[in-house]
Amino acid sequence: MRGEVWWAEVDGVQPVVLLSGDREREIQAIFVVEPARVDIEGVCVELPVGEDEGLAETGAVRVATPRQGAIACNWLVTLRQEDLVRRAGALSPQKLQALARMMKLAELE
Repeated sequence: MRGEVWWAEVDGVQPVVLLSGDREREIQAIFVVEPARVDIEGVCVELPVGEDEGLAETGAVRVATPRQGAIACNWLVTLRQEDLVRRAGALSPQKLQALARMMKLAELE
């Protein structure tokens, strides 16, 4: 379900936030990555994800903002049901709305 945080098997077990999914087909997700330690304003947007979502360490969902002449890296992944290892938690309704705004800003929805 959109907004759920899962541990998924992708080159090792890594946290992801589900964007869409059909238990019988492909599941779209985005990696939870280490928060940027530099100023990324105008290049990327981050949404903090951590303890409130069931993770021991704070991470971030990050999307690149579109820019003329640049190739955006958006940390998206397509998974299968069997790639999902364990549910960690879920985004709050407020963070789910922020995620939707980020995806629209990045022109991914």
